[in-house]
Amino acid sequence: MGQQRLSQNGKPWPPGVEPLPLDGFEMLGFHRETKALHWDGVPVITKHELGKREFFLAALAAWATAIAALIAALAFALQVYAQYGAVTPPV
Repeated sequence: MGQQRLSQNGKPWPPGVEPLPLDGFEMLGFHRETKALHWDGVPVITKHELGKREFFLAALAAWATAIAALIAALAFALQVYAQYGAVTPPV
């Protein structure tokens, strides 16, 4: 097993993280205008889009949250109405 690497603040690196060797490092590039990372002239894909199942579950959670908020607001309004009754304007 190799020597445990330490970060600049003295904490150990997480398991599985290895230092990059400098040989071949010149193949790594950075586009200053687009801020895109390239390896051997090819852009490195650094984004992740939701799949159909993930999108469905996220939409379901968003709708459930919105419905729960509406129900809570309605319950609060009914509680206030039950406590104070109908408010009549001053005459």
